[in-house]
Amino acid sequence: MGLSGKEELSVEIKSPGEIFFDAFGSKKGLLPKICPNIIPCIDLLEGEWGALGCTVLVHYHLDGKAMRSRETIVVVDAENKSITYKLLEGDIMKTFKTVTMTVQPTQKSECNFLTWTIIYEKFVDEDIQAFFVPWKEFLNNVTKEIDAFYFQAQP
Repeated sequence: MGLSGKEELSVEIKSPGEIFFDAFGSKKGLLPKICPNIIPCIDLLEGEWGALGCTVLVHYHLDGKAMRSRETIVVVDAENKSITYKLLEGDIMKTFKTVTMTVQPTQKSECNFLTWTIIYEKFVDEDIQAFFVPWKEFLNNVTKEIDAFYFQAQP
């Protein structure tokens, strides 16, 4: 088992991929209105919403616990509708030395998915797969709530 690793999660979505590119980019500040029970607050600390270098403080609930994460956008790929965040500090960073998360809409056959890719480096060489169970559940729930919110709004 190594100190570095990668986890992926693909969640089937009904809404167009652009919705998620915006939701995690220029409209990320609206997430507390879309999924208030999961993400009750996001504060813009630096930059402009969705722009490279944008830094936010996210207050969220993971596995029944109130948590926080300070994160910054390190890659914006408009062509592929993907955004990569680097986590700078917060509750998750007590377990990890580095974490980057990329969110990107993908397609398999005729189904649309939102794919989350988490690349990390741990402090110690130990099995932390149990850690990813609630984290993936959190990402799945956020994705489903955003999808339901925007899919209902489509004509």
